Amino acid sequence: MHDHLKDAANASDLSDGQLFTIRRRISDRKNLTGFEQAVLDEMERRHLTPGAVTSSPFPQAGGV
Repeated sequence: MHDHLKDAANASDLSDGQLFTIRRRISDRKNLTGFEQAVLDEMERRHLTPGAVTSSPFPQAGGV
């Protein structure tokens, strides 16, 4: 049996940037894994939409 609560907990631990990265990598939106569904659910819970992240989750080279 699949542990949906574990998937939800793992998705909630991710940063906004990580959620967007995973969302971009989902290839089959009709047959989501439990974790992929948890990521989409977490994005909805945080009211995240494509384009909502204004800063990169990765540090800038030589940067601030």
